Amino acid sequence: MPYSFWFLILFLWASSVTGQTAHYDSAYSLLQPKLHWTGEAKQKVRVAIIDDAFRLSHKQLERYWCRNLAEIPGNRIDDDGNGYIDDVLGWDFADSDSDVRPAEGKESFFYHGTMVAGIIARWNDLLGGDDKESRIELIPIKILSDHSSAKNYSKGYAAIDYAIQQQANVLVLPWSGGSASSEDIVLVQRAQQVGMAIFCSAGNTYSNKLQHPASLGGMFVVGAVDEFGVKIASSNYGPLIDWVGPGEKVKAPHASADNAWFYGDGTSAAVGMVAGIFATLKAYFPKAENLFLYEAMLNTALPLDSLNVRYRGQLGSGMPQWSDAYQYLHQPEQSHLFHLPERSKGMLRFKRGKNHPSYALNPGQGFESIHFEQRSDLEARSGASWRVFDGEKERDEIPLAHIPITWTHPGEPSEFTLDGSLKKDWIVQYFYEPIDSASLYCTGVQVFSLDSGMVSDGSGEMNYSGESSCYWQIEVPTDMRVKIEFTKLDTEANVDFVYLFSGDKTLQENLLAKFSGANLPPIVVSPFHQVLVWFVSDAKGHGQGWEFVFKAVEEKPGYYQKESFD
Repeated sequence: MPYSFWFLILFLWASSVTGQTAHYDSAYSLLQPKLHWTGEAKQKVRVAIIDDAFRLSHKQLERYWCRNLAEIPGNRIDDDGNGYIDDVLGWDFADSDSDVRPAEGKESFFYHGTMVAGIIARWNDLLGGDDKESRIELIPIKILSDHSSAKNYSKGYAAIDYAIQQQANVLVLPWSGGSASSEDIVLVQRAQQVGMAIFCSAGNTYSNKLQHPASLGGMFVVGAVDEFGVKIASSNYGPLIDWVGPGEKVKAPHASADNAWFYGDGTSAAVGMVAGIFATLKAYFPKAENLFLYEAMLNTALPLDSLNVRYRGQLGSGMPQWSDAYQYLHQPEQSHLFHLPERSKGMLRFKRGKNHPSYALNPGQGFESIHFEQRSDLEARSGASWRVFDGEKERDEIPLAHIPITWTHPGEPSEFTLDGSLKKDWIVQYFYEPIDSASLYCTGVQVFSLDSGMVSDGSGEMNYSGESSCYWQIEVPTDMRVKIEFTKLDTEANVDFVYLFSGDKTLQENLLAKFSGANLPPIVVSPFHQVLVWFVSDAKGHGQGWEFVFKAVEEKPGYYQKESFD
């Protein structure tokens, strides 16, 4: 088993025993920096960061800025003819000048860019070696005006063109929100077409619905976990996530002074860490295409689904491990040895020739299917067949030429291999599709046109699902009323509610009652012949649910204790 598995297990155990991390740089240690290796960096990788502002003179950062040597500082002439006057150290797209520093007196507000750039630089330093400054250089691009009183990153997309012009290899967009225009999307696509690897933070809105730019497609998206590998509450999640990185207690430079430090958090800190891994790997393997670097980081990441059961399949391949990824790239012929069946996102590589490994995929409970997507040249498909085994029994054999670009497989343990010869490597990306727990027990609107019956959340003996939003419409004869008597109620108090509305709409004026907690409610008799029931739950703290019986009655509307009807 890869070294990284035991490395993190031991580290997490030590952290849980002491109740705190053992060292102020321990967040970085979770990503397995390798302190000794052979060989020197072969390329200085340019990393552009588009953010609020940057303290250029910070001790952690001053060695790493990318200087535009074609520009003469301070002469107010566009020496290199690129359309930006005196852009020696980046450009300010908000104020249209060459000063990317925080506005004086506003350093505590304009701290974000310094933090993200500083995390990348600190990661590079912690790798050690004598070639630190030959591995990376940072391009600061400012997009928040000195006069801003709110964080508005709308100018971030226009700045992408400058990153392309400056020949950045890696682009970091540590912000989210708003909507990208068609012109913005063209700029993103142009950056991808010239080979730029774009890293985006997943965002911190407690949601599985990512915003732009992370949701634009073709981005490398990073969520955040704490020091124990558990998703931090605010971090977004979902199938577009590629990795998670430390997003809590991350030591980082602060913009308030040249030697100021603090502990950063959130998906912005995490994306800085993961982008730093990609950039420093690229420094040693400059000929590796972005897809191969992506593959190496996916296939060597430490799976964290077992620590995040509620979010399994929605945190990417896990936490990147630098040393394992380095070995993956250094010895590609041994890359299949890093495969883990429980890793819920990754790549399967079948090398040219006749000898092909067999890959076991084991989604486990809670997954509906395995999604596959071809990521290699379609010419690689000729002359071989895709074979699927269930144990020793062969289930399918399909010529590669007949396989679509994307397809799905049932979410059950299987082994996959090829039979036949390949002229080129054939690469398939996969991810495990989790069951939509929000609709596991209930979904949409269920209608009961009966004189009596029973309604429940549908979970039976199990706990109800998170993020549910389900409806039940009860209709009795028009000259009758609906009597509702709960026989079970166990929901997270004051968080997950069962609402009762008179009629068929969830209007405030129609609200009869809302119930939450573990105490049985009173009997409710509606004023009319219709009652709409709405059950809504959040993502955590679920109980055993609820159940009630209803009956068409002629009693007066109101609220009654059970004895009143006995």
